[in-house]
Amino acid sequence: MFPLLTRSFLNSYDYDLTNVFQNESIASNYNIISDESSYKIAFELAGYKKENIDVDLDGKYLTIKATRSHEILGDAEFSKKFSIGSNVDIDSISVSFSEGVLSINIPKVTETENVRKIEIS
Repeated sequence: MFPLLTRSFLNSYDYDLTNVFQNESIASNYNIISDESSYKIAFELAGYKKENIDVDLDGKYLTIKATRSHEILGDAEFSKKFSIGSNVDIDSISVSFSEGVLSINIPKVTETENVRKIEIS
């Protein structure tokens, strides 16, 4: 239904989406979709608790880290890092966690919204 996330979301020097794992101890299933207005990332984090999940934006990097200690599933750490491009509204990124699924919504901006006229003095 939605096209897969394109390379415009990532800076050109970064890995493609199949190779964005960073320091992972355990892999998590995730989906990335793109529509006209936003990118949506959904991570399957069964056994993780909301208070043990961190989503940080540091400059152009969006980092998701999670830890868990579970009797049946065992202890695990999860970390994934994305480099975001200039076509997103970083002030409007939203994150929710429900029933073991972490959902991140990253609104897009048009190129004209990123353009600023500079006066010549």
